[in-house]
Amino acid sequence: MFSGRKLNWIVAMRLVGCIGISCPIAMGQSMPASQHGPVARVSVDLVAAKTVAQSAKACLGGTELLAAIAGKGSGKAAWELRSGQAVLVRGLVMLDGQGHGQASIELPDVRHRAKAMLSVRDVARTRLRRIDILPAAMLRNVSVTLADHEVGVLDERGIVQAALKAQGVACTDLDPQLARDYFGGGIVVLAGFDNPAMLADACDRFESRVQQGTSLIVINPPIGWEALGMRRVELAVPTVADVSLARSIGLTVKQTDFPWPMSANALKADPDAEALIWFETPGEAEGGGLAARYPLVLARPLGKGVVLAATMPQLTDCYNDPIGRCVFSEIMMWILKRSKVRKEQQ
Repeated sequence: MFSGRKLNWIVAMRLVGCIGISCPIAMGQSMPASQHGPVARVSVDLVAAKTVAQSAKACLGGTELLAAIAGKGSGKAAWELRSGQAVLVRGLVMLDGQGHGQASIELPDVRHRAKAMLSVRDVARTRLRRIDILPAAMLRNVSVTLADHEVGVLDERGIVQAALKAQGVACTDLDPQLARDYFGGGIVVLAGFDNPAMLADACDRFESRVQQGTSLIVINPPIGWEALGMRRVELAVPTVADVSLARSIGLTVKQTDFPWPMSANALKADPDAEALIWFETPGEAEGGGLAARYPLVLARPLGKGVVLAATMPQLTDCYNDPIGRCVFSEIMMWILKRSKVRKEQQ
């Protein structure tokens, strides 16, 4: 098995500058070691007579992509990752007696979403697979602003903390009850709760601080959760429904990143709440029936602050899941923009 050689990333920047590839050296950041970060996997079949159409594979920039290759018996398979006409990295894989091999590809770090194409070929066939490279550290440029706000996190799994740390954002662990009760920062994230009553109690403890201006973010509340004028509801999954994103939150993720069915739950709140991500059921073809909107990310003003809840499977692991990482980062960016607007209005 042969791993691809690194390309000179400064040269790659010049070749594909239109997609915003960033140079770790120029940014003063070291590229994360792929073995310590998220790993994406794709499969490429060189044997099948016909290929099945596959959606683009979303990956985080600066991480590792493992491509499992299936060919006819032992031999070689050449691969390369391209952006437009520029070859970012290429390599050769030796296939074993069963025709199996694996390419390990280091993806470039990116500042913006980038489209790439993975090409794999042997003597008989060539297969292509679309790869979408997403920015792994959207919050890096606002890490100082977030530090000024002070971010507190209560997630016993450590996933939210890891997602922030990977982007250079400092946060306070609110696991000790004392830390929870006396935390005076501007942003609080609650995640990883299985018990709706415990989550509701945690939310209630922050109510007075939200009234004074704190932003409270609740990630994937469990069934039965209800607090601060918001609740999670169960529903039957409709046969057809498209996910929609508000303009203020669709910086890197797209409607097509959320294949249906998403899940059988949504959020409800008072009428003054703002839906940031939602889906709609179609109205009846002939008269009477109106389309119903079901929020998946919903923000409700509360005093000077805001309560934002999100229920999306991608957010379950917002460290490893590329779409989950970007949605979480966009939620944090939305909170910062809201805080800035309120400050200017005052």
